[in-house]
Amino acid sequence: MEHAQAAHHTQFWLNVFFVLLVVATAVVQLVRHRRLEVEQWAALILTVGVFLTPFLAGAQMSWYRNHAQMFVALLLVPRMPRWVQAVLLTLCAVQYALLGAMFFSGVLV
Repeated sequence: MEHAQAAHHTQFWLNVFFVLLVVATAVVQLVRHRRLEVEQWAALILTVGVFLTPFLAGAQMSWYRNHAQMFVALLLVPRMPRWVQAVLLTLCAVQYALLGAMFFSGVLV
């Protein structure tokens, strides 16, 4: 159970990092181009909204599972520098390998 709790904390901070990157990318796009495309606005709003939902819905909600719903933010990831994409991919790969191993071993359900 302790390992599952550690995975939740790591996932939370990965989600925070991802949301901050998405917001920063949108801000840079706004400054550079003075606008965001409709799909970029949607990605920004939905990503922040999905991230905040568990905080508004309460502790009983499985917040660590909603990261999959933030896929819409992938519309903004191509606008990030390549090195940021590489760091993000590495962090996600490590975390998802951990979560996958925990799920298939029966620790995380």
